[in-house]
Amino acid sequence: MKTNFERGQLNAQDDLNANFKEIETGLALQTTIVEGRPLTGAGTSETVLPFKEGSEKSTHPSIPPFFTVGGDGNLLCLKAGTYLFESANFVQPSVEFNGYFYLNLKINGSRPVNPRIGGLGANTVKNRNDFFGRVIATVPENATISVVTETNASVSFTGFGVVVLTITPVF
Repeated sequence: MKTNFERGQLNAQDDLNANFKEIETGLALQTTIVEGRPLTGAGTSETVLPFKEGSEKSTHPSIPPFFTVGGDGNLLCLKAGTYLFESANFVQPSVEFNGYFYLNLKINGSRPVNPRIGGLGANTVKNRNDFFGRVIATVPENATISVVTETNASVSFTGFGVVVLTITPVF
């Protein structure tokens, strides 16, 4: 039989454990990570950069993911909210060119207020160029998210695309 002192310690420990579980749930940031599918050829102002179907991963397994990759390579938003989109990207022109290469975010086919995820521009763009970008956007439930190119280059590209896209809710 436990003494009252021992019972008090047990009850206090149970309370602490319950509080830590509540704090852990509150701090749980569900981040969705998806892999891109690189493309080759000419990039235009409307080339949609696809994501690998089934590549979505979640950082907090007890919370359902907020995004999934559809059969068309676009993202589908499963939970409305404001999200931070962080993207690692690359472009590799077949020849050097003078100009720019940007990636923009589209929600249901339209660009939000500040759609640019990232990009590069220079008097001479050559070799492989890696760049990082981020943008915050409010996304409705069941919205289709796509990443599209914007470029003035009239050259072919050995490869371009999103390497990985990380999506985190902004509270």
